[in-house]
Amino acid sequence: MSPQFGDINVKCLFTPCHTSGHICFYMWEDGCPDDPALFSGDTLFVGGCGQFFEGTAEQMYKNLIETLGSLPPETVRYTKTRGSM
Repeated sequence: MSPQFGDINVKCLFTPCHTSGHICFYMWEDGCPDDPALFSGDTLFVGGCGQFFEGTAEQMYKNLIETLGSLPPETVRYTKTRGSM
């Protein structure tokens, strides 16, 4: 079961690499016309990905391609600011 904030569902996605315990938040509201959202923290940036402080290139590949890449295409991605300002 995923946590909820009112009607908003939250799925925590384990994305280790930047740090060993890093997570991203995938959020949606059932029956809402708004697209789901991803808050990617230090995994995904507008111009790239986060640094590998506690992980490997293989972990980042899995995070970007398998975990985040499997989200619905209409997902709005809210990334960190590096490269987006």
